[in-house]
Amino acid sequence: MKEVLILSFIATIVTFFALLSAHKKFCVDEFRQRIFKVRDDLFDYAANGNIAFDNVSYLMTRTYLNGAIRFAERMTLVKLIVGSRLLKHHKSSFEKDLVESLKKLNDEQRNHIQKSLSLSTDFTIMYLAKKNFIVVVTFALFRCLGIVMKVIKSTGVQDKLTREYQSTYTDAIYFEGASSNTCA
Repeated sequence: MKEVLILSFIATIVTFFALLSAHKKFCVDEFRQRIFKVRDDLFDYAANGNIAFDNVSYLMTRTYLNGAIRFAERMTLVKLIVGSRLLKHHKSSFEKDLVESLKKLNDEQRNHIQKSLSLSTDFTIMYLAKKNFIVVVTFALFRCLGIVMKVIKSTGVQDKLTREYQSTYTDAIYFEGASSNTCA
């Protein structure tokens, strides 16, 4: 019996780590696919003649998106947090150059480039959160808790439990009071 428990435990641990590895690979693939879509939309925008392919803003945004695709596996939530803390007051030359180049665009072009950058940032944050297993488990627990609370509220179970508790509590107080009156 002891051997079966040990083997079951080992099998559970191996399965857990296999699923964790598969989960991370899935997150990387999903993130890359989303960034590919943003990059393709930006390319289509330029191909339609809305912005020149040699425009500095276009090239910088495309380079940024290519970097996100290339280094997706290396990105982690911890690196993002530590990096943002260390570089809190440091404005990169990339960021300065991008802001300057955006000033030279018309409103439609600027909005499209900013939309591409904003989407990639949103996807990156979601990717890093989903890739971090602890965050995923925490959100799943809160989500399950929320679902349970909705079910309890919508089915009237909460009211029934409250009435039952009050009834039991009231009966206990009544009987305790009645028994103390008979003893006196």
